[in-house]
Amino acid sequence: MPQLIKIKSLYEISLNWVEKHLFILATTHNGPPERMKRRKFIAENLSYHCCQLILNHILDKSKQKCMWTHKITLLEMLGDDNTKVVDLTKLGRMYIDDLFQLYRVLFISKITNVYRLGINCYIPEDDRQYLGEINIKMYTMLRYMRNLRWVTLNSIANLAMVRTLGAYAQHLEYLDVSRSYKIFDDAAPALLLIENIDLEHLCESDLKRLQVRTTPCANKLKFINFSKTLLGAKGAFICLKYAPNLKSLGGPSNGFSTSELVSLVQPSDKLLKLNLVSLMDGRLLEKDAENIPIICPALEEVSISAAYIPSLHLLQPISKLTLDMDYKAWGDDIWNYTRAKGELLKELIFKNNINGPIELGWFVDVTPNLEVLTVCLECHYPSDCFGNWDHLKTADIVVRTSKCLMDFTLHSPVLENLNIWFEPSIRDINSYEYKCINDDLLMIIMIEGGLSKLKKLIINKCSVGPAGVDCLLIHCTDLCCLGCLREWENFTEEDIDELKTRVIKSNWELDLIYIQYTDGSYVYV
Repeated sequence: MPQLIKIKSLYEISLNWVEKHLFILATTHNGPPERMKRRKFIAENLSYHCCQLILNHILDKSKQKCMWTHKITLLEMLGDDNTKVVDLTKLGRMYIDDLFQLYRVLFISKITNVYRLGINCYIPEDDRQYLGEINIKMYTMLRYMRNLRWVTLNSIANLAMVRTLGAYAQHLEYLDVSRSYKIFDDAAPALLLIENIDLEHLCESDLKRLQVRTTPCANKLKFINFSKTLLGAKGAFICLKYAPNLKSLGGPSNGFSTSELVSLVQPSDKLLKLNLVSLMDGRLLEKDAENIPIICPALEEVSISAAYIPSLHLLQPISKLTLDMDYKAWGDDIWNYTRAKGELLKELIFKNNINGPIELGWFVDVTPNLEVLTVCLECHYPSDCFGNWDHLKTADIVVRTSKCLMDFTLHSPVLENLNIWFEPSIRDINSYEYKCINDDLLMIIMIEGGLSKLKKLIINKCSVGPAGVDCLLIHCTDLCCLGCLREWENFTEEDIDELKTRVIKSNWELDLIYIQYTDGSYVYV
């Protein structure tokens, strides 16, 4: 049976009751005088540490399921100049009305001493005309947030925000402004350089000769993400040259190739070694790849299109690899690379892999040390013809047959987190073979010794019913998360309600997921 929920301390129980009471207050509509009165009462009776713990719990999507309006109201009640973390990125994307209310709360609550600020927005084109005016309020706040170290401003950042961070956030280490449509090449010098320079009229040789003073955060920055913005090669060149401790430029960009720029940024008279640990690029040409082991000796993670797999042979051994398969089959190239360097891989992610499944039989033997895997699998080899993934703990797999799922689970003895998708091939798009993932299959797997270490199981479409769930509860003693129950054909709404009641009465530490949205977020039972 699953683990029992541990008895909380009196302190934790008290915090939980306070949180529930505050949530009730947040859902009632009151005017500004009443809200200010509550803020004053909380400030006088709750310590900073308690307020921050409650606030962190509220802003954790997996624990708190309430509307944006209520969360922002709770931030207004609990936040003050002692608040250190306001990270809203776990909650999904907010809209422009919520963004306006958030700015208002940050301003009136004087939340200026934060070291972690995370805002993730979705701004439709019709609303973009209002964003500039709304952002004005944030410019002043950023000038006072001088302790910022971790900042995410997805979809909302502009030149003024980036320039303010460069001038005032002297401890800044992490900056993510992805999907911000107002970010151009001039954002990089605004962030990193004290002098104003016009990149538009500078050529490559001019950029190499450029000698200017840098902002205080230039030597501290380790991560900058400009993906899905309009920043081009010149802006990325500035980042690589003037942020010496930079470890990653974030996700791939259409405006530049990082692998190409690491060679271009080299001065003519000496070797400039970069501290890049992660290289996320759309392409990796062989002429650029052969220079990377010398220029980026600390490289550990690479993300590229699968069309450039041959270039990987020229790199130093890496532990994390992400390949965009582009819905094509690249089995031969993957075999050639993993046969040579697969033993060193610990994390391997295949994106858009549905049309090019990987044969499980040879794949296990060439990547024996994997710990994290995302892949579409097929299995034609006999089960006793290949070895085990003795270190694999997290897997997100797409399968098409029950044999493939059984062989995978039986050859992954320490698997803890498993996400299963059943996807038929294109020619069998209306196939009902997902029904093969049923109670009998789970029982056979567990009788054979599979899934004994399982903690989290997500199956997106199957025919598992109450008998299969009972078998999981008995066999998987560490199980703490199970879903997506709505997608299970033989598990009815009555079964879901009965299981929820059973979990509560038994005091099990078990989260039940009802459904998963396309953005990856969950709705819990």
